[in-house]
Amino acid sequence: MTHSPSNARKWFYPLDRTAWMLILLLSLIIGILLVRGDRTAPRIRDFSWENRQVGTEDAAFVLTFSRPMDQSSVENNLQIQPALPGKMSWAGRRMAYTLDAPAPYGENFELKLQGARDRFSRSNDARAQMQLYTGRFKTRDRAFVYLGVEGEEAGRLVLQNLTQQKQQILTPKNLVVIDFKPYPEGDRLLFSASDRTDTKALLNQKIYTVTTGISLQQSASDPGERKPIASVSQETLPGVVNLVLDNKDYQNLKFDLSPNGKIVIVQRINQRNPADSGIWMIKDGTPAQPLKTEPGGDFLIAPDSTSLAMSQGQGMAILPLEPDGQRLDFYQIWGGVKLCQRWLCCGNGEV
Repeated sequence: MTHSPSNARKWFYPLDRTAWMLILLLSLIIGILLVRGDRTAPRIRDFSWENRQVGTEDAAFVLTFSRPMDQSSVENNLQIQPALPGKMSWAGRRMAYTLDAPAPYGENFELKLQGARDRFSRSNDARAQMQLYTGRFKTRDRAFVYLGVEGEEAGRLVLQNLTQQKQQILTPKNLVVIDFKPYPEGDRLLFSASDRTDTKALLNQKIYTVTTGISLQQSASDPGERKPIASVSQETLPGVVNLVLDNKDYQNLKFDLSPNGKIVIVQRINQRNPADSGIWMIKDGTPAQPLKTEPGGDFLIAPDSTSLAMSQGQGMAILPLEPDGQRLDFYQIWGGVKLCQRWLCCGNGEV
């Protein structure tokens, strides 16, 4: 009759001894790491404005670190050149930097951070300090458009790019521009114009768009994959004109462009039946369609791009930008009403 070895003797088998030695060794290593801490220096995992183009709508950037950071060490070592004053706020491993004022256009910026340390490292441990990080971003070109008044520029839109020191006439000679509005990205202009040879110019204007040629690189607000600034070289040719609305059956008068650049509102009068007048909407490039509303005067698209403020009678109506939408609200105002820019002006004050 054979006897099986006792459980106590099994621990002394070669395989058991090897397993226990490995367990003890790993436990010792883990203990040392827990006592001494991780010696890997912290780093920036993401900079939200890295290789992006910044506009006035971009008010803050975010730095995401690989571990919780000592906040004062980051705030004391962060540098932005040229300087952009702002305030810092924290949420875990993320730091947000909110600008005090929009970044000036026509500038290239460089962000540097070196010497910051994580929350649990010793202040005198050089190995735990963050190595130099450099991030770059830029703002859009400094440029403006004006309506020429004399010489070759008379009645034409002219782009003056101060950053590139270039001047470009955008509209052709045969068109006399009456009014224009820029799209939010600055890549196009919406304008009304009539033929230079037309004797009834103000009554026969059409609505067009024209490209400005401004290079639109990847915006800071664009969530897409980042590309290096230097690799974005394709530019839209300036002066490309496209017809938006003709004057075949209706006269086009005042127009407005929504702040998001997706909606155009035009005041129109039927050339055969002047009683048939009102406002028309062009939305996302679709054909123009009338908005059913009572007769009114001046109008402006609201900042939210979903409603229209229009003077009617002794007040102002708020209308939805929908073909069959009902009036949203009406404000009774005595003493006259007019709309100026994005404000409602009544009497001697502003609302």
